[in-house]
This record gives sequence, C-alpha cells and structure tokens, in this order.
Amino acid sequence: THGSVELKDQYLPKMRSGEWMGTMALSEPHAGSSLANIRTVAVPHVGEGAAEGEVRIRGDKMWTTGAFQDFSSNIIHMLLARYDGAPEGNAGISLFLVPSVLPDGSRNDIELVSLNKKMGHKAVTNCAWSLGGEKGGAVGYLVGPPNRGLLCMFTMMNAMRILVGVSAATLGKRGYQESLLYAQEREQGGLPIVMHDDVKRMLLLQKAYSEVTARLLTRPSTYSYLPRPYLPALPHSPGPAHVPDL
Repeated sequence: THGSVELKDQYLPKMRSGEWMGTMALSEPHAGSSLANIRTVAVPHVGEGAAEGEVRIRGDKMWTTGAFQDFSSNIIHMLLARYDGAPEGNAGISLFLVPSVLPDGSRNDIELVSLNKKMGHKAVTNCAWSLGGEKGGAVGYLVGPPNRGLLCMFTMMNAMRILVGVSAATLGKRGYQESLLYAQEREQGGLPIVMHDDVKRMLLLQKAYSEVTARLLTRPSTYSYLPRPYLPALPHSPGPAHVPDL
C-alpha cells in the first residue's frame, strides 16, 4: 500500500507466492508497546548505486515472530526505526523494508540474539535480534513518507489483529464442539452428562462466546475492505431518557 513501485515489483511477487515470508518488527528490548521510545536508528545511504530511500540501520528488535527461520529463502522485515535527528516520540518513527538476503544474494547485516519462549507457539520462532553489528549497518529501504511509519504500519497491524482474532475464535469454536461431543458420550448417573443442567449451562456459555466472537470478527473484517463511502452509518448512542430498564 505504501511502498514505492520499485519495492512492490521487487518483493511482492515472491511474498505472494510464499517463496519469501515477512515479519513486523516493532518492539525493542526496552520498548514493548511504548513504540515512542524505540532507539533503532536509520541513516540515509547516498553514493553510487544507492537506491532511492536506501538507509543503513542499527539497533535491536524484540518479540519478532519468524525473524529467523528455514521455511523461506528470504525474510522481509517491515521495521520501525527513526532517522537520526527525527522528532522524538511517535512523530519521528519511519517504516523501512529490511530483507534478510540482499538482491546480490549476500546476507544483510542482521544477527539472531536469542529465541524467546512463548506459551502455545511451538511451530514458529519468536526472536530477539540485532541490526548493524558487523558491516556498517543493515540495508533498508524507506516505505511511505518519512516520520509516518506508525501510520503505515497500522495498515498491516489492523489486518493482523483481525487474523489473530479469527485464530482465537476458531479455537474457541473447536473447543465447544469437542466439549459437546464429550458431554454426549460421557455418562454419569445413567445419563449422558449433556443432560445435566449445569453442564448444559457451561456448554451454552461456550457456544454463546464462540458465536458472538465470530460475529464481532465478521463485521470489522468486512468494513476494513469497504471503501469509506460504503461504510454503514453508526447509530447514535441513546440519551439517558431512552435507556431501557434492564
């Protein structure tokens, strides 16, 4: 959405095909959700052969899912950093594309520091890693306008939030289905436990949570792909006189 035509032509085809994979690199060891405090710095790279928006990046990133793995031949990092001398806080954050493997086939100047252990995620790595340790800085390319990186990153983050919600909702739905099957087969007191009132109550609560969560997901995911003129008008909140007795 925000990258140059050149970056899109070079990187999107193989990412769409699955040959290359990508990450979102936001957090740092000292800055989790407080992105205004990130310290990773990008310095413009000028000279013969330098591409438009090319930079050299130094810093550390934390909690990056899939930053190092063997599934794909290249990993494309969408990384938040700030230009040297940029405004403090969120207003000085820019977005950069940082490939693990450069166009000439050489490794970029990035290094795995450690693997983070996260409960429930065993099939994918979660990494602490550094940039610019040996070769003068990791090669990166500006995506979108300078100092507007957080706004650009939210284009991806909002979609990922919906996908994480889908994962949670489907796990909850499957949990309800497995619980229902077990309750229909397990007997207690000569009856399947699904016939007991308290078990019915728990199953109905599971079903309600899973179905309401699915509904909550379908609405925002649909709206996120609709042009703004086609979004439905939100109803106004009723005043105190219109609030029904509950």
